[in-house]
Amino acid sequence: MKNATDTTEETAYVSKKEYDDLLEKYRELERQLTELKRLIFGSKSERFVSTALPGQLGLFG
Repeated sequence: MKNATDTTEETAYVSKKEYDDLLEKYRELERQLTELKRLIFGSKSERFVSTALPGQLGLFG
């Protein structure tokens, strides 16, 4: 069992292509997160407003 004060780090090696792929995926996820935060917490004019008709049932429940 490791000690809480153990500072040993493990190193993982990946190929340049795998690194680039992971970096691209990370950047895309960050962009999506930024967009979601803007939609949820943005100013009223930027927030998502549903265009569903009143009384219309939702697709998933």
